[in-house]
Amino acid sequence: MIKEKAKSSNRSLNNYIEYLLYKDVGNIPNETTIEALEEVNSNKELPSITDLKAYKEELLKSKS
Repeated sequence: MIKEKAKSSNRSLNNYIEYLLYKDVGNIPNETTIEALEEVNSNKELPSITDLKAYKEELLKSKS
């Protein structure tokens, strides 16, 4: 049945299964997203980014 549905959707079997999985769990936010949403909703004063290049470099340094 799954093979037939994949074919009728012009998808490979693998792609159709990935599609079904994403449809089922793709909208569940991960821990990082949940934390970011909580921070935004907390009305906490966040620092302004005035130099995007320097900000990106700082982020990359903190990850390594």
